[in-house]
Amino acid sequence: MASQSSGTPGDTRFSISPHMVTVLWHPISVATVTPLVLQSPIHQVHHPSCGWRSGGAHQHRGGPGEDKVFVVGHDWGAMIAWALCLYRPDKVKALVNMSVPFSPRNPKFKPIDGLRALYGNDYYIIRFQEPGEIEGEFAVWGTDRVLNNFFNYRKPAPLFLPKGVGFGTSPDDPIILPSWMSKEDLEYYTSKYEKTGFTGGLNYYRALNLNWELTGPWTGAQVKVPVKFIVGDLDLTYNSMGARDYIEKGGFTKRCASFGRSNRASRCRSFSS
Repeated sequence: MASQSSGTPGDTRFSISPHMVTVLWHPISVATVTPLVLQSPIHQVHHPSCGWRSGGAHQHRGGPGEDKVFVVGHDWGAMIAWALCLYRPDKVKALVNMSVPFSPRNPKFKPIDGLRALYGNDYYIIRFQEPGEIEGEFAVWGTDRVLNNFFNYRKPAPLFLPKGVGFGTSPDDPIILPSWMSKEDLEYYTSKYEKTGFTGGLNYYRALNLNWELTGPWTGAQVKVPVKFIVGDLDLTYNSMGARDYIEKGGFTKRCASFGRSNRASRCRSFSS
């Protein structure tokens, strides 16, 4: 990975020294983390965020004596990366995050309560709340079909999983893979999830209210490290919970103090499947 220049606020170029990479995998979205080529300018990074994708956080640490890292995150990994930058900005040189924008803590209501009021009980995050319930439905649908439905999700809208209906497909329907995934890929991920199940990943969603309770002291806090944010125009995160207006109309950049005029959020056109 090439080394380029500065990481000052408002600059679009980051210096990279890839001596170590740490990956935190999103345990629900299981496609491999998209490889990045960090160049100058940084918005030349090409990331086809076109649906339900993998998540993770990469940390790129410099040489001996350097105690700050470059962080790259996606989806749930992006949320963890935002948290790292909020709690320990002294450890982060710069951040590239994808798919999930920084969402400040709202002291007026808990996340699950707000999502339930906004989207109802069929919204996917609400469906994930009762331990064992969605896992049982996934078992009926079949692990391979569940994963393929997530990988193929390309609707620019919130995701709903009505009880007994799920993705609206029949267990008898043929599995049609997206163009970027092979049969061997799906079989690999299916074999892993059949061993581990989905509960570990689902527990991230089940802890949203608990994390809200624990993060009260950070109410109103800004992310102050240099940031580049990338999102796909068909990403469900861009097309739900008011994210499009939040990103495009300036609310997002107000909460990330290091965004400059030339360092605004980038939106990528999605690959067609």
